[in-house]
Amino acid sequence: MPKTYNDIYFTVRSRLRENGVEAFGQEARILLATAAGKTTEQLLRDMYLYTSREIEERAEQMLERRLKGEPLAYIASSWEFYGLPLDINPSVLIPRADTEVLVDK
Repeated sequence: MPKTYNDIYFTVRSRLRENGVEAFGQEARILLATAAGKTTEQLLRDMYLYTSREIEERAEQMLERRLKGEPLAYIASSWEFYGLPLDINPSVLIPRADTEVLVDK
């Protein structure tokens, strides 16, 4: 049976919450948007549309990687730092929010 993005979002969100991820809602949005090839804004716009089994499977694979402890930035291959989107992979350090405070000073 086809699922909406919203259905998949709630499944991912619940699993993250059950596994102690503090920002479970935000991380679920990022994981699902990445799996769907959308921005988080596009995902929010499309939450009640039906999606493919392929996107659902991709989201499940990304969720499993996250639950095994892989940083979200590596899974998403992108991270924002000081308003700039950066390409991220395991060979680079992930920018942290506290570093933005240093940039401000």
